[in-house]
Amino acid sequence: MSTEIGSVIDFFERHPISREIILTKLKASKGHLDRVSPEELFPHDQDHYGGLDANDALAARAAIGKGTRVADFCAGLGGPARYLAYRYGADVTGVELTPARVKGAEELTRLVGLQNTFASLKAMLWRYRCLIAASMW
Repeated sequence: MSTEIGSVIDFFERHPISREIILTKLKASKGHLDRVSPEELFPHDQDHYGGLDANDALAARAAIGKGTRVADFCAGLGGPARYLAYRYGADVTGVELTPARVKGAEELTRLVGLQNTFASLKAMLWRYRCLIAASMW
């Protein structure tokens, strides 16, 4: 495998936080991956500074609540998007450029049963869909 990074997608394909790493940490803390709840996943899937406290602070500032439409650009593996959908009842659409991270986000979302509350789009589809959101994340 080459160590040269030729594009943004190439960079994020090699991101140090992956679906596999999140599942490994989750399994280590829970002992298995059966019937995983969103609360069990959240400590492991927040790929940003500040974790859940940062999500709550930003959600409060943006007045995110039930039914708020949120677009999460650079959604990565979807941790904050899942959290906003679950905790606040927001209608979240994650937009992510990297196919592996889109796939990981969709798999983690299914793992905790939130597939009907969080939509994931590849950025390439952006021009074909009009998104009107009250909050941009």
